[in-house]
Amino acid sequence: MSEFIIGIPKQSRTVKVEKYPNTPVFTMQPLPSEGSRTYKFNLNKRALQVLANPTYIAIATKEGGVYILDASNKPEDQRFKITQKGEISSRPLHKYLCKRFRYTGENAVEFELLQSNEVSTFFALIPIVGTVNELYRPSQQEEVLIVREDDTDMNTFMSDTEQMINEIESRADPVESENLF
Repeated sequence: MSEFIIGIPKQSRTVKVEKYPNTPVFTMQPLPSEGSRTYKFNLNKRALQVLANPTYIAIATKEGGVYILDASNKPEDQRFKITQKGEISSRPLHKYLCKRFRYTGENAVEFELLQSNEVSTFFALIPIVGTVNELYRPSQQEEVLIVREDDTDMNTFMSDTEQMINEIESRADPVESENLF
């Protein structure tokens, strides 16, 4: 038999657990629904810490990279306001990032913030690919090569490689080559 609890039960609050507690993450929310016009972004607690709890952020670009930085001292037309909860609302920023990273905007996209080697207050936006518990960051040794049939650089590379192999084979002494087999 269970015991009686005297009084009105208090509602318990659920504690929100961050998806990436130790990784600074900038999240671009999906495109707004029909009735809404708000294009939202979120910075997690760790991202706010590495950016030194800014009230404004700005976007910078360099050689194909997109960076985020504290923009408290930047002109108003170059910065985006951050709420105390780490939320940002900007249609132009949403459209730019969708175009830049070739996203449709149908799903939320998470970006890890990686500190720039050149300027310590700039953080590169690196799309996170993977599951909740697994971040994907290519190692320095890992190389990713995408080859298309019309890729002239790859065709040039292959023909140069074949040419070098032919030159090496032509320099080899035919007698020594026969002894190898």
